[in-house]
Amino acid sequence: MLDIANVKAKTIEIVADGEKKIGSVIKSRRNYEYLHAKLKSVEMFKQNSNIKIFGDNNDDVISQLAAYNMTSGKKAL
Repeated sequence: MLDIANVKAKTIEIVADGEKKIGSVIKSRRNYEYLHAKLKSVEMFKQNSNIKIFGDNNDDVISQLAAYNMTSGKKAL
């Protein structure tokens, strides 16, 4: 039983050491996946011909929607 406990302890130690070493890689991978998902959503907007984007970089989304609603008589959302 002591030998089995020692092997299990060594296994847990090896796994923990491996996870510690790849921690920064996992963090980078998660950041990449997050940014890739944001890019996919922007690409989906680009492919939708029913969406019209207007304004400049100083406008926020709420003010753009309000301006669109006032000028077009339609509800943007």
